[in-house]
Amino acid sequence: MSKGVFEVWSRKMETLRDDALKEYNRAQSEEERQRIVDEVTQKLNKL
Repeated sequence: MSKGVFEVWSRKMETLRDDALKEYNRAQSEEERQRIVDEVTQKLNKL
């Protein structure tokens, strides 16, 4: 992986993390939080 490709990937992962944390903090139930965790896990496993 070249440095440029890594930097693009790194920024995408930062955005994914930040968006997930915002949504997680707004979640009102443990089920909602778990759904968010599951979605992020699936996205990360596809990369």
